[in-house]
Amino acid sequence: MAVNSTSQNTKTNSPRTQSFEERQNDHRHSNRINSMTDNDVQHNEQGTSTFRQQTENYPNSNNNTMHNQEGNDYIFLKRGWSTYVPLETLQSTPKKEIVRQEAICELIYTEEDYSRDLNLLDELFAKPLRTAQCIDEDRRDIFCDIVFNNYLEILSIHQDLSRELRDYQNICRARSTGRFVDQVGNILLRHVYRFMSAYAEYSPHVALAEYIYKKEAANNMLFSNFLREKEKQPECRKLEFRHYLMLPLTRIQRYPLLLGSILRHTKEDHLDKHNLTLCLEEMRDVHKHVDALTKVERMVVRLYQISDSLEFKTEEYYADLRLGEPGRQLLFEGRMTRRRWNMGRPDVMEHYVFLFDHYLLITKSKRNGGYVIWKRPIPLELLRIRDDTADLALGSQQRSNQQQNNNNTDASAEALVESPSSYINPQLSSTSLSRSSSSTLILQHLSKHGGEYLLVAEDAHRCLEWKQMISKAKLALGQTHPEHKTFEFRSLSDTDIKNKVFKNKNSLIVKLLKRLKKKN
Repeated sequence: MAVNSTSQNTKTNSPRTQSFEERQNDHRHSNRINSMTDNDVQHNEQGTSTFRQQTENYPNSNNNTMHNQEGNDYIFLKRGWSTYVPLETLQSTPKKEIVRQEAICELIYTEEDYSRDLNLLDELFAKPLRTAQCIDEDRRDIFCDIVFNNYLEILSIHQDLSRELRDYQNICRARSTGRFVDQVGNILLRHVYRFMSAYAEYSPHVALAEYIYKKEAANNMLFSNFLREKEKQPECRKLEFRHYLMLPLTRIQRYPLLLGSILRHTKEDHLDKHNLTLCLEEMRDVHKHVDALTKVERMVVRLYQISDSLEFKTEEYYADLRLGEPGRQLLFEGRMTRRRWNMGRPDVMEHYVFLFDHYLLITKSKRNGGYVIWKRPIPLELLRIRDDTADLALGSQQRSNQQQNNNNTDASAEALVESPSSYINPQLSSTSLSRSSSSTLILQHLSKHGGEYLLVAEDAHRCLEWKQMISKAKLALGQTHPEHKTFEFRSLSDTDIKNKVFKNKNSLIVKLLKRLKKKN
C-alpha cells in the first residue's frame, strides 16, 4: 500500500487548486489506490474510516502527502471526490457538478477530522487532567470545568453528524457507478438545530479558558510539563493544546463557507437546494450570535489581563480601579510619547494609555509585559482636554448661536452651557477638527493632586481618535451617572454678560458700579 514516490513531478498542492486537465493527468496516480480506498472506507465503532486512521498519526495530514519514519514521501493521496471515480466518469461530468461533488466531499472529510480532533481533546487532555496530580485536588474539577466547558456536548453532536454523513456517502458510492452524493442538506437539518445552544455556551468562553490555562501554566511547572508531554504525542501532529481548545470556534466560522460553496454549484431545481439554504441561514445566525457573545467575553478577559499586569508606582498613587465589576469597559488604548529635557537635550519617553468607562490611566510599559501607573488615575469627571483648535471652533459656533437667538437671552444662555463630558463638541465634524495637523494631546487632571500632561500620538488622525473617544466616554458617563457631575464649564460672550449680569439690579457688580458713580 505504501509506494515510495520517486517522480519529481509529484504535486504537493491541494487538489482543489488543480485545474480539470491536471486532475485528469494525475488520475493515473489515484488508480493505484482505488483498490485500497474501496476496501478501507468502512467505518469502525467510533464512526471514523480506516483510511482516515491510517493518516491521522502523521503531522500535517491535511497536506495530503504522507511520510514514513525515514522521512520519505509516500504516494500522493488525494481526498477529493475525483480520487474515487473512474476517469470516464470524470470526463463526462459537467465541471459545475465536479466542483459541487468536491465541495460535498470536503464537508464530509473535514467533519471527520473535526470529530477526530475533538475526541483527541477528550482522550488526551480532558480525561487525564481530571486525575492528574499537577493541579491541587481541591480545585482540579473547577479548573477543568472552566477550561473545557461543554466540549462533550459538541463532541456528541459532531460524532453523530460525521457518522451519518459518512454512512450516506458510502451508500451513494455503492449504488452509483459515478459515486455521486446527491444531497447532504437533509442530514445537516437533523443536527443543525443543536448547534445554537451548544456553541453559544462554548465559543464565548474560549477566551476565558485560554487565559485561565495559560496563567496556570505560567505559575505551575507541573501543569506546563503535563501539556508539553501530551503535545509530544504523535496523534497531536505537533499541534499545541490551544489548537484543540479553539477548534469549535474556528469550525463554526467555516461552516458558512463550506455550505456556501455547495449551494453555489447546486441547480435551482435540485432537491437539496431548499435544505441547504435553510442550513446556511441557520449557520450564519449561529455564527453571528456566537461572534457577538465572544466580543463581550474577550472584553472581560482583556480587563482581567490588564488588572493582573498593572502596578502602582507608589502607594500614594493607589486607587481602586474596580476593573472586575460587571459591565466595565475598555474603550480605547494605545501608545503615546512624552518629551522631556534631560541634561539639556530632548528625551522621548514612551507611555501606554488606557481609557476605561470611568478612568484614564497613563502607564509605562515594563520589559516583562506589565504596566506601571505613571501618574494618579484620572477620573473621567475630572478629565479635561485642552485644545486651542477645538476651543476656537467651539467659540465660533457658540457666537453664531448667540447671534441667531439674540432676542431670547434665556434660551441663549442655556445653549452656551457646556457639560464637562463634552468639552469637545460631539457635533463638530471630523473635517473641522482635523484641519490642525498637530498630534499633540494636552490632558488636564482637575484635582488638587492633578496636573497637566502633554502627550504626542502617533499621528494627527490617531490624536483625533483619542479626543473623540474621551469626549464620548465623558458624555456617556454623564448620562449614565449624573450624580457624578462635579462642575460644569460655562462659556460666556460679551452680550451674555451684559444681558445676564447688568440687567440684574441686585447683582454685586451692578451695586458696585452704582456706588462708584455716586462717589464720582
